[in-house]
Amino acid sequence: KDEEILLDYGDSWEKAWQDHVASWKPLKGSDSYVTPKDFLESEEERLRTDDELLTNPYPKNLRLQCSDFFWEEDDWVEMDAEKHERKMENYDYFDCHISEKYPDEGVFLYTGVPDDEEYDAIEGLPDYAFTI
Repeated sequence: KDEEILLDYGDSWEKAWQDHVASWKPLKGSDSYVTPKDFLESEEERLRTDDELLTNPYPKNLRLQCSDFFWEEDDWVEMDAEKHERKMENYDYFDCHISEKYPDEGVFLYTGVPDDEEYDAIEGLPDYAFTI
């Protein structure tokens, strides 16, 4: 307990490492990288319609996805949000986009359109049907 192990990789490894550190440069475009966590915690509008994306696109390293729960469960409209979230844990996500959003009783609802033609668009989706 409380002991250190030091590894000596040898002079050639140390020289290679020093050369790497001296010549390393960040990847082109990495200065615009935004973590999903930072994006979701920002004040920006998280879910954007196709029209909004024309003037305010998502950061290049992020993409919108929909929970396939809403496409697989026919009775999701009758379920409350708590039941949705419990059941959604067993479902996957797929790439999608939002064609429109509209206010409904103090919140926005969305029309989700899958990028894959396997599913049809669904209207009236809550914000938690999507993830970044």
